[in-house]
Amino acid sequence: MTQIAGEYGTTLAGELLMEAGYACGFFTYGGIMTSPEWEGAVKPYLKTKEDWIKALASLVNTMGWGYHTAVELSQQKAVFRNYNDFEDLSYMRMYGKSEYPVHWANSGGFTGLMQLVYSTDLVYGEKIETEEGFRAMRRSKEGYKTKMTKGISCGDDFLEVEVYL
Repeated sequence: MTQIAGEYGTTLAGELLMEAGYACGFFTYGGIMTSPEWEGAVKPYLKTKEDWIKALASLVNTMGWGYHTAVELSQQKAVFRNYNDFEDLSYMRMYGKSEYPVHWANSGGFTGLMQLVYSTDLVYGEKIETEEGFRAMRRSKEGYKTKMTKGISCGDDFLEVEVYL
């Protein structure tokens, strides 16, 4: 995109990939957290909304998307890290080192997870993983913002993203 449209292309591509991450966070994570398997095997052990996020991160760690962890977690702000992120590693293999973080979809997924847990009634059993539910979440006045602070593709040991109100 940089070759085709310069800086604007990079910005646009990043925004589209971030939106894809939001959608993945909403539909994939929402589907998992409303599944009968989650209901029976995971939910009985969850006491707080933070427990929901930590449990989902643990489950995602089995999917081969790198090792996810929350190093800071509250409704107002979370700091997530991922070691061995596929976006960063793929970028480096294809293009080499980057001057800025490139883990848009992963970061959007973290943001979608925060919005699901803290801005909907999903934790109380509401099934919201519909197109209408996604649009309502994205338009929420309690929308979370995303800031990518570190990236493996930039030479850091892990990616880091801040998600905050």
